[in-house]
Amino acid sequence: MRKGSKITKGQRISLSNKKRWLDPVFRKKFFKSVRNAHSNPITKKRHRDAALKQWSNTKHRELIKKIFSNPKYKKIKGEISRKMWSNSQFRKRHRIAMTKAQANPKYKKKISKIMRKRSKDPKWRKRHSEAMRKAFASPEARKRRGRAIHNAMNNLEYKKRHNAALREVFKKPVVKKRRSEASKKNWEKPDYKEKHRIALSGENNPSWLGGISFEPYSANWTRALKKSIRERDHYTCQMCGKKTEKQTTCVHHIDYNKKNCKPDNLITLCPSCHVKTNSNRKEWIKYFKTGND
Repeated sequence: MRKGSKITKGQRISLSNKKRWLDPVFRKKFFKSVRNAHSNPITKKRHRDAALKQWSNTKHRELIKKIFSNPKYKKIKGEISRKMWSNSQFRKRHRIAMTKAQANPKYKKKISKIMRKRSKDPKWRKRHSEAMRKAFASPEARKRRGRAIHNAMNNLEYKKRHNAALREVFKKPVVKKRRSEASKKNWEKPDYKEKHRIALSGENNPSWLGGISFEPYSANWTRALKKSIRERDHYTCQMCGKKTEKQTTCVHHIDYNKKNCKPDNLITLCPSCHVKTNSNRKEWIKYFKTGND
């Protein structure tokens, strides 16, 4: 402010408010009083009605848009939010509050309605996709997201809920069609094929076990041995019970040891079931050993 200039009433109020907000004791008292007020259903209703009246006014909405589009306001808001999220206690409180809210079926319905409306708008979808690309552009953000997903998928209850929800979604014919069209477009691109091959080759593959597949078989692993195992199992898959042609059946090592070619360690599988046994090896060993016994 300039020297000799008079301070108006509005300026005096703003200065006093700034001083108040710097005091942590005042902030605590203020938020406590607000919580107490909102716990009362009468004040809650009054506040909601007043807010609806305000948002029905187009001038008020335009004013809010101007404030939020201001780069100075965005910068200040970003700094405040970063400070808040850096505090571990705030993160803990937020997580507890969100889990409580998500457990409420009314809250779930409300959020799903809002998200359905938004997803129908192409402008919102475009904005959302751009924002997500920016958010996960940095390797640190991708790592954080990966860790969070990994932790969530280790939880069996979450895994079951997630899988059940995905099954319901993928059953819809609209979703099926959209997914198939998107995958066809991707596989038509030569760069995508190469990227996919590199991303899932060698150590990058989630099923990588240190190059076991490159190890040589024992001298007993012959065509005659494989033929005898297939004949023993009558050319039928020992998992699904499907009868296959002589050439298409696979002979699988139960303990995954290529050098152990004893007949008790070998079993006939169809190609689709043989692919399934590439992951969760310990579980499959238990499954086949108990089945054979």
